[in-house]
Amino acid sequence: MKETNSIVVPVDFSEITDKLVEYATDMAGKLSAVIHFIHVVHFYPAGNTRLGHSFVQECEERLLVSAKERMPDIP
Repeated sequence: MKETNSIVVPVDFSEITDKLVEYATDMAGKLSAVIHFIHVVHFYPAGNTRLGHSFVQECEERLLVSAKERMPDIP
């Protein structure tokens, strides 16, 4: 069986993020694995032709700022 030495965990800051982080951290500890958290976003306004480019860009920028503020708090 191949050894697991790295775990990648997508984080979207939804209501289950804390539980996911706790579980992944526990598994990484048990496996002596390095854990990598990545921020993911489910964002679809670009397909809506009624939304202007500036609105979409503003939303993307707010999501990026929020992620930069919150990611350091993850263990």
